[in-house]
Amino acid sequence: MDSAKQPLTVLSLCTGYAGIERGLELAGEQLNVLAHVEIEAFAIANLVAKMEQGKLAPSPIWSNLKTLPVEPFRDRVDLITGGYPCQPFSAAGKRAEDDPRHLWPYIADIIRAVRPVRCFFENVEGHISL
Repeated sequence: MDSAKQPLTVLSLCTGYAGIERGLELAGEQLNVLAHVEIEAFAIANLVAKMEQGKLAPSPIWSNLKTLPVEPFRDRVDLITGGYPCQPFSAAGKRAEDDPRHLWPYIADIIRAVRPVRCFFENVEGHISL
């Protein structure tokens, strides 16, 4: 691994327990998470606890993807990650775009506004066909 390599700047959407970021670190990537976006209180408490224990680098946590101020991140993000809700896309569900958990339009707007170098998202196969 190149020790002179600069960490990737990351905007983590629908962070959950920061599993995507942890996986990338285990794969050898160095990350600098600029902010986490997570609405679930239990997941936020878990992130804060990890930060307090020194297991996760401190960074801001925004609780509402729909109101995230994106201007500070424009052209400063190498990677947007996210594990957004799968229920609107899952073959096991109704596949309804009017589902309040359908966050993809907001994520797409964030991608367009921030203009990251890359994106890494996790979701079900049904997202592709919907």
